[in-house]
Amino acid sequence: MAKYVFLNVPAHGHINPTIAVVRELVARGENVIYYATEEFRVLIESTGATFRGYESKFMHSMGSMISGSGQDLMRRMRGMPARVLEESEATIPQILGQIRAEQPDYILYDMMCLGQDHCPVVEDSRDPVATKLCDEP
Repeated sequence: MAKYVFLNVPAHGHINPTIAVVRELVARGENVIYYATEEFRVLIESTGATFRGYESKFMHSMGSMISGSGQDLMRRMRGMPARVLEESEATIPQILGQIRAEQPDYILYDMMCLGQDHCPVVEDSRDPVATKLCDEP
């Protein structure tokens, strides 16, 4: 049985598409651990995966960032890369030790999670297979 760790942005549009995959891995007898914020606990645990929570700064500021439209929305969205980095700085210390202890075989992470192409959790782990979860071709 392999051990999978999922890392994701705490937003329905990022977590929901992974749920069927998580459910299938669990059905096949794999050990799946999913790191997310508390609001996703019930959804993740309903798949049979193990939920591990962390506190997010990201979602506290997203509502005001994405509301509105047009030029105002575009101006606010320019701040997204800085918010992703802030989230990384706040989240990594919460989960890095836990992931080290988990010793996963696979780490799957969202393309916006923990700094996009640079994922310190992956780089610091014991050589797991890692891949970004992405809807781009």
